[in-house]
Amino acid sequence: MMGIRRLLTPKHTAWSVAATLIRGLENGTIILESPLEASIRLNSTGVRGWNKWRDENLGINPSLNFVDLSCASLSYINLKMASLHGTILYEADLGNADLSQANLSGANLKNADLSDANLSNADLSNADLSNANLSNADLSNADLSDANLSNADLNKTTLSNVDLSNTELRGTNINLAILNQTTLITIKRHLVEEITAQRGVGRDFSGVDLSQVNLSGTNLREAVFTRANLSGSDLSKSDLSKTYLSRANLRKTSLHEANFKSAYLCGANLSGANLSKADFRRSNLRGANLNKANVSKTIFGNNLGLTLEAKKDLVERGAIFQDSPEAPVESYVPKS
Repeated sequence: MMGIRRLLTPKHTAWSVAATLIRGLENGTIILESPLEASIRLNSTGVRGWNKWRDENLGINPSLNFVDLSCASLSYINLKMASLHGTILYEADLGNADLSQANLSGANLKNADLSDANLSNADLSNADLSNANLSNADLSNADLSDANLSNADLNKTTLSNVDLSNTELRGTNINLAILNQTTLITIKRHLVEEITAQRGVGRDFSGVDLSQVNLSGTNLREAVFTRANLSGSDLSKSDLSKTYLSRANLRKTSLHEANFKSAYLCGANLSGANLSKADFRRSNLRGANLNKANVSKTIFGNNLGLTLEAKKDLVERGAIFQDSPEAPVESYVPKS
């Protein structure tokens, strides 16, 4: 099969030229003609023409190995079972594309938009997906071994039964991703490694499962943990100042000597947690559940959401209040 190392095409015609390279197909092998001749003949087909051709030739799996499709507009394209080994798709728009069972091994998908795309059962081994948008995409049963997913957006992405062997996940956003147990363990281990390496500052961990892990002494200042599960974990002596923990599960979590100054804990579940000697000054505790929490020598002050009755109860349980008119509530709310 003929391979094309690189086609230098203008940004606005990247797809039209690449798509028109097809002159004929015989037994799944692409016959190529010159870009000039192809563009004259098929320049107007685009994605719609390609998809029509795919519908009319169901038995043919096209190959675009090593073709340069950088910056191409390929949303909704049908590339099911296509061979895209080493294909350059840098900053390409592949939103809603069908790439199921496609071979994308070694492909360059850096900064590509793959939102809502179907990548189920695709081979993405050794692919560069750094900074790619994979939100709402289906990656179930995909092979991501040795792939680079650093700083990729996997928000609400389906990752069931994904092979993440040696995958680079530094800075990856996996908010509300759909995971099976095996993938969950891999992702969870990665997140713990990220946080313990002090790379959690300002990160968004919304909806993630970080239960029953050791994160003691970590710096999570200004991180976002909306609806995250931190139950049973050890966050003692950690910096959680200005963190956003709305409706987070901190049940039976060890938060001994943790810093929660100016944190946002609305609706957080802290029942049964060890809050001894923790600092909650200026934090927002509206709707927070502090039932059966250990508040021995826990410092509160200038908090929103604590009634006089609640304050009295906390003092009776060993808490210390340091309310001051010079220290108003400054709970952190992340920028939308």
